[in-house]
Amino acid sequence: MNGQGHATLIRMVGETHPLYMLRGSNWLVTGNMAANHFRAYHGFEAIFASDAIASGQTLRLWCAHADCAPASLLTVAVLDHIRTDSITQPLTPVAF
Repeated sequence: MNGQGHATLIRMVGETHPLYMLRGSNWLVTGNMAANHFRAYHGFEAIFASDAIASGQTLRLWCAHADCAPASLLTVAVLDHIRTDSITQPLTPVAF
């Protein structure tokens, strides 16, 4: 963002319910790949939550702070890309 690297997304454990660490931001991201539902935390504080709506073709993104919104959107976009490539059933990518 703004010409700077923000963080690295690292998969810790899990297949359908993975646990990711966003190194650089110290965010812990967890969720459900099949439902495209994710939540991120920094310690005990919620950072963002995403839910699929409209038959899975649209995402609703909630951010706790406005300054975290760009990084949250980028993280959800990367998770959606991972989701479409890693699940054995063909899934359509979400349109942002």
